[in-house]
Amino acid sequence: NGEGQFEGAVNLVDNGGAADCQFKFSPVPRWEGDFGGTYTEENGLYQGTYGVPDNIVVPSGYYYMWVDMTAGSFTLLPITGVGLIGDFNSWGGDEALVYDATTNVWTVTANLIAGQGFKVRFNGGWDYNRGAGGDVEPYVLPIGSSIPAYNNGKNLTVPEDGTYTITLDMSTNPNTITLSK
Repeated sequence: NGEGQFEGAVNLVDNGGAADCQFKFSPVPRWEGDFGGTYTEENGLYQGTYGVPDNIVVPSGYYYMWVDMTAGSFTLLPITGVGLIGDFNSWGGDEALVYDATTNVWTVTANLIAGQGFKVRFNGGWDYNRGAGGDVEPYVLPIGSSIPAYNNGKNLTVPEDGTYTITLDMSTNPNTITLSK
């Protein structure tokens, strides 16, 4: 946000295939310095501070993170699943999005009906979900275009009945959702 606060998603995987991944935060492009940290796991989140030389060690996986460089603190949300949910399945259960590490996006293909709402959510709950900004609900996704996707945003819908591929890119801030038919 220009004030030392960052958020985004990252796939933290040890290149050697280890179960844990080590990393540090750094405001400069070098490994040296006191940018390691410690954390505690609480309510499904890793919350901690940095400012020590030790690496931060977490289980390998996909994480959504918030970092406050001014406070020297961070929060990591392990993403154990990304799902599509909506009127098409009576808002019960998720159609799993699949992560592609090469393109760094999540995708799902689903049969959707115009005017029926849906959202993307994380870990099968509503604390972290993605929808559209603005005042219109449901928001009609344009085919072939990306839109910003916000936590607790408005429900989404498609312009016409059909089979669609929905792509979520969490490497951007705000995240983006793209619709293709």
